[in-house]
Amino acid sequence: MVAGLDTDAKLAFSLRVQADVGRGVESWSWDMAEDLLARHARWFGEEDRQRLFTQALCLHADNRHFFGQLAEWGAKHLGKAADGTPRLTLALSEVVRLKAASLGKDALRDLTKQAILAGETARSQAAFDAGAEAGAPFATNGGDPRGDLGGAGRLVSDRGLIWTSTTSGWDQPWSHHGVIDGRGGQFHTEREKNPSATVQLRETVTLASVTIEKTWGNEWRLRKAHLEVSTDGATWFTIARTDNCPDTWKIDLGGQDRKARWVRLVAENDGDGDYLHLRSFLVRAQ
Repeated sequence: MVAGLDTDAKLAFSLRVQADVGRGVESWSWDMAEDLLARHARWFGEEDRQRLFTQALCLHADNRHFFGQLAEWGAKHLGKAADGTPRLTLALSEVVRLKAASLGKDALRDLTKQAILAGETARSQAAFDAGAEAGAPFATNGGDPRGDLGGAGRLVSDRGLIWTSTTSGWDQPWSHHGVIDGRGGQFHTEREKNPSATVQLRETVTLASVTIEKTWGNEWRLRKAHLEVSTDGATWFTIARTDNCPDTWKIDLGGQDRKARWVRLVAENDGDGDYLHLRSFLVRAQ
């Protein structure tokens, strides 16, 4: 019967099945949904398989259990688009766009968290921007700034994205964009020997200055650290170092002709390591 259907009819059939199974709350409900999704996915090419997955995400967006399981399935089986972006990232950003106005607060909060982190992991500017825009109602600025955070040059990090070496239960992905755009925000890694935060700019620039601002509370966690830059994302050069990072660390790079598209702060912790959390990480160009 299904073999004679066109693509849109197959999609509609698959989504009706997903909707029916998604009403179940038993422990085996997801196992059934996963099995059926895997079978149905074989009916489609890559683009239509992504359409099916995106619409299935929309169906389950307010079901935390199903949505999380479905996202995990997509990470394993969807692969990447022609430009190298994971199809899961593209699907999540599309779901954010479609559902932002209709989801309840908790469901939207969960969805935007996954979309932002997926965009960061994929280094996808479009996905990061979509997640940050939808998650803006949940963002905080991390309190008042520590005085003047200005520096030489024009701010360019506000058009980029940021990612961290790890996330944690204290992390606030909705506030990541505020860390790099001058409003203030917050991220929080897990405990690590060398936790890091990386700002990816839209294009390679000649740097003028970088401003690092600690969060309020537990400022002592960031002591020894270095700042490194890259133009290709693979080869890194250390351009500044501190053995006792101040609460606001301003690095003036004027006159150095230092080019970069990626700027990374790396903490150098002793013993069992420590967490890294910042309120601001601002990059300015000449």
